[in-house]
Amino acid sequence: MDDIKQRRILFRRRGEDGGEIDDRFDVEFPLKAIIPLGILYSIFLYGQWYYKGDALSIVVLLILTIIPILLWSSLGPSLSERIILKWVLKVEGKKFPSPDVMFVGFPAAVKDTYYIEANPMDLRMDNFVQVVMRIKEAVFLSIGLCILTAMILGNFFFDRLALYWDVVMGDPYYGQNELILDTAIWLGPFAMIILFLVIPLFWITEDVQIYRIDRLQDARRIGEYLRTGLLSKVLGFIGIIFAYDVSRGFAQEVHGINADPLTLYATTFETFILIFIACAGAPFLVSTIYLLRYHSVWVNNIRIKASQYIPIGTMEIAIVESEDLTLLSHQERIETIRNRLVIFIKTPLGKKVALILLILGLAGTFFMGFVFTGVWSDPIGYWDDTLPQWLSELMPWN
Repeated sequence: MDDIKQRRILFRRRGEDGGEIDDRFDVEFPLKAIIPLGILYSIFLYGQWYYKGDALSIVVLLILTIIPILLWSSLGPSLSERIILKWVLKVEGKKFPSPDVMFVGFPAAVKDTYYIEANPMDLRMDNFVQVVMRIKEAVFLSIGLCILTAMILGNFFFDRLALYWDVVMGDPYYGQNELILDTAIWLGPFAMIILFLVIPLFWITEDVQIYRIDRLQDARRIGEYLRTGLLSKVLGFIGIIFAYDVSRGFAQEVHGINADPLTLYATTFETFILIFIACAGAPFLVSTIYLLRYHSVWVNNIRIKASQYIPIGTMEIAIVESEDLTLLSHQERIETIRNRLVIFIKTPLGKKVALILLILGLAGTFFMGFVFTGVWSDPIGYWDDTLPQWLSELMPWN
């Protein structure tokens, strides 16, 4: 019995306060979380007021935001429950999942080992980075839907709206892109009404904390599959792409397409930031209220129902003694690299040679990109007067 070594447990799930974690998932909201979240939402409100210019518009936006909050409280999570349990039943029966479930991002390898984490890590609202990274999904998708809808409507109604704005308000739009920006801010609640079909599913799947042991024997949370699935990839960059495109178009409307490039870039960047600040109010408010008020109840109910079909477990790490290993922890088995190039580069002379090659590489790529080819290739004779004569004669324009 002496040669049988007792393995020492190194890791057990504990909360950020060091206390033991129970098997209930909770959304914790310490008082200190009020300040950063309040500051962030104040910035979003100021962005709306900065662009709209009146308090009545802000009040109307807040009233309209009540509708998606109601949808997120029940319809969205209940739909997520049906989708998750539908996939869980496929895992329990080792049956291939349906295409719609796979499109969302659930893994098709239902014959692998799955388990529900018995001691789930809670979501702490004072973990500012974690909360912002989660809410940004709702913000990005919301902005993408707002701008896409505004672009579609703008193509049909821009002329009449621009004329109306000119006659009645005496303050016409610069162009269609400004109309899109103005419309997109108002469409924030509309986007959140649509996104109740998607975002709660991502967040609930993440926090139900079902893990898959893949063929490499690595544990991976199912929520990660949804975040990298086809649906997530299709929607993930909509907000950034559309927001940048509209910002660039707006800058060209304000300064003209032939304006100084730096001026266009500056206006594009400024408008891009303004879009995110002004359009983030509704998704931030809906997401925060949902997480604080409704999320944990739905997560725990689904965990209970899923535990009828998937085993419950927890991950533990055990210390392996050096006598049980043939490579790790044996310092005498560190191999010496005998490759001549590697040995030379590690010498003082080799490091100097590497630095010279680095400089030559940067200079060569710059020369090939901006001198030998491209728009700087001498359309105005600049390089003929700058380069040595022998080098200038080798250039393709000569």
